[in-house]
Amino acid sequence: MRNTAAAVLSIAFLSGCSPGGTASPGPVEVETLSVSPSEIRLTVEFSARLEPGSEAFLVSPGGLIRSITVSEGDSVETGEVVAVLSGDAALSGAAAAAGAELHAALARAESAANDAARISELHEAGAVSDNALLGALAASAAAEAAVDAARHASAAAVAGERTGILRAPFDGIVGSVRGRGGMLSSPGDIVASVIGGGLMARLLVPERHLLEIRPGLTCEFHPGVGEYPPLEGVVETVAHSVDPITGLVPVTLCFSGEGDTLVRPGVSGVVSIELVRVREAVVIPADAVIIAGGTMQVPVLLEEGTVDFRDVQVGIQSGDSIEVKGGLEFGEEVVVGSSAPLVRGIGAVRVGP
Repeated sequence: MRNTAAAVLSIAFLSGCSPGGTASPGPVEVETLSVSPSEIRLTVEFSARLEPGSEAFLVSPGGLIRSITVSEGDSVETGEVVAVLSGDAALSGAAAAAGAELHAALARAESAANDAARISELHEAGAVSDNALLGALAASAAAEAAVDAARHASAAAVAGERTGILRAPFDGIVGSVRGRGGMLSSPGDIVASVIGGGLMARLLVPERHLLEIRPGLTCEFHPGVGEYPPLEGVVETVAHSVDPITGLVPVTLCFSGEGDTLVRPGVSGVVSIELVRVREAVVIPADAVIIAGGTMQVPVLLEEGTVDFRDVQVGIQSGDSIEVKGGLEFGEEVVVGSSAPLVRGIGAVRVGP
């Protein structure tokens, strides 16, 4: 399909039309179409498969997977915990020992505080010396300092044991979950993936479309399975040259994916790219155009009930419809079918709806 008059050379002639000759007695019965403002689009279609706009793989730093907090298909927000991992047995033992030491330090601090309180009462009663009181207070303070040190040591040990809290890097959905709670993972193992950033499709299109398809054109993806509505998108990138291996032009399309979360990466279908859209156009059936003497013409029914032929210039063709860029006006009645051959001036009567 091209925006040239040559596009209609393959259009079937309206049966029986012949602008020349002499009008026969008539009238003939004709079917007509009243020309009104219409919209016509020129599109190209390709098979495509949806891919995630962006995908992040969450990898294990090594250790035991304590828990997976999501399932495939779950929606996640940036920073949301996806998986929690812990280290090896040695790190777990160190964390347990640090925790036990913290409990012991707390017990010692409590005992030292009780001793300091008791000696303080005895000091007030004159039963112990000032040095004894100072010693008890110092011991209590040292025990409290030991508690603080044990807390820091325990926190460090726990952090060493818990070697990985894997979080969603962006808003999206969980694409896959490859780990499970209780599984021992090695460094670099993929635990889960998060996909987001809408959906995309990669195309390799014939070279003839290199000058037609450009970034910013609108497109629609029609899923090949299910009763899903089409996804709207835009042409994101078009390569400036032909791929030397395939002889095709790489094109990427982006779809927001909003409004239908059921359409996921991996779905195949047909993508339609809109090359041209003309609104308020004169659009008629393509087979209403005839070629006579190298001129494209369209038969019309005049108000007085006779047939005339308009010289026309055509634009884009979409399916069975064609744009007429000159020679016809809104409101005119185009003859789209007749019971007998037509010549200029023949009498005609409208039939049908």
